[in-house]
Amino acid sequence: MIQINVYREKYTNKEVIGTCIVLKNGKFEGGFVTLERPWLNNKKNESCIPTGSYNVEHWNSKDHPNTFHVKDVKDRDYILIHSGNFYNNTAGCILLGGLVDDINNDGIKDILHSQEAINILNKICKDETDIKLLVA
Repeated sequence: MIQINVYREKYTNKEVIGTCIVLKNGKFEGGFVTLERPWLNNKKNESCIPTGSYNVEHWNSKDHPNTFHVKDVKDRDYILIHSGNFYNNTAGCILLGGLVDDINNDGIKDILHSQEAINILNKICKDETDIKLLVA
């Protein structure tokens, strides 16, 4: 069983930066940073998802290959954990990365090494069907 724990830590009017800890059968397997849109009352394509527990499945599409689908989010569809660097790379999904920095010098924090983080998560979750997400 895989447990993906996202802890939201730094809130602004543009984004939320967090920490992600991944456990496999209770054992630490990896740590990442996350970037999401701020809470906007769960508004589709604009808000982060509500805190809570969700089932996750492997996802593959043309736009987002080898990513993860967060299932059963109230009033929302196709919430993914995927790569991206900037808050405008997400329409309510969770971006995964390795470090936080202001890449483009606009005064807003971004995440780096995002595709590498997704690749690592894919290795951890390989062949797993019992994947849970806890967002706190």
